[in-house]
Amino acid sequence: MADDQQRASVVMAKCQELYEQFSSQDRSVRACVITLASLSTETYNLKYMKEEEIAGWGYSVYAGYEGSWVKNKGSRGFENWCVTGFNHLTNDVIFID
Repeated sequence: MADDQQRASVVMAKCQELYEQFSSQDRSVRACVITLASLSTETYNLKYMKEEEIAGWGYSVYAGYEGSWVKNKGSRGFENWCVTGFNHLTNDVIFID
């Protein structure tokens, strides 16, 4: 449990850092989405940016644009995924505003 909490803190910090980086390079970027590479998700209109190793785990990193969304079909918790930026949650789907 403590390891998951530590990893969650690192993932959230990295998500914020990448959101600031992406949005400073492209003003149309509204969010950063990081998901554990093995996590089952559905996405719409997210731009895949790169694979990133965070705390020894592999994550997929995306830039989100207005109207895009991500649905986590697997495990919950910030150690598994994180969305930073303009977003809201409806029916287990995070929409990028």
